[in-house]
Amino acid sequence: MNFKKQIVMFIMGSLLFTSCSLKLKAGIIKHDSNNNKIEETINKVEYTNKNTEEHINKQEEKITEEEKEVFVGKVKEEFEELIGTLSQTTDEMKIKELLKDNFENCTSFKITNIYFATEEGEFYLVPEIEFAEGYDARERDWYSSTKSDGEGIASFVDAATGMEVASVYFAVNNGENIIGVLGVDIEQENAGQ
Repeated sequence: MNFKKQIVMFIMGSLLFTSCSLKLKAGIIKHDSNNNKIEETINKVEYTNKNTEEHINKQEEKITEEEKEVFVGKVKEEFEELIGTLSQTTDEMKIKELLKDNFENCTSFKITNIYFATEEGEFYLVPEIEFAEGYDARERDWYSSTKSDGEGIASFVDAATGMEVASVYFAVNNGENIIGVLGVDIEQENAGQ
């Protein structure tokens, strides 16, 4: 069933449950000797209405594939210079400085993290945090899929902040050679802008 049909079905179901709920509350349905069943039915209808409304709101909030492409394009435009510079340097101090400067000076998005993982297994992250011993970004899906696709986007809840985050990834190449992958985590509220 396509998305529009699902929305129509949810709305119709919601209206039906709302109608039943109102009839129950207004006493149009005859009162029987079992008040608990009526109260239980009213509670179920109200619960279903609430869940249906929440589901419809979540569906409306999801961004379309086209909107994702536009968003990724805006992020890439913002970090185009950084991507180019990362493709030309292997100096650890320079990489850390570039990431820190972009993290601190980005005004287009609310960045929660910016990171660069290299083909040699180096991983630079701003702000810096400790990773479990043996962490290798090259073994992560986001790294391998970005290497093959050139860019990518994913959403998740940041464990440190509890915020919904859109992660945008870009392959960093020097000619035809992959140097690594740049990742930028952006608070989700910015994803639709």
